[in-house]
Amino acid sequence: MKTVCVGYCKLNNQNVCQGCYRTITEISLWPSATAQQKQTIIRQSELRKKQSLANNN
Repeated sequence: MKTVCVGYCKLNNQNVCQGCYRTITEISLWPSATAQQKQTIIRQSELRKKQSLANNN
């Protein structure tokens, strides 16, 4: 499975990447994660992105 990294790596105060919305832990686990774990990480990062965008509008 391809990474969700968008090449913009900048962590916020909660250690969440402002490019892909993964936590630093999720980023470090990604290479060894199972497909199911990666799907969970993707879902969680999508939720974080939606929440972040909603809070900024």
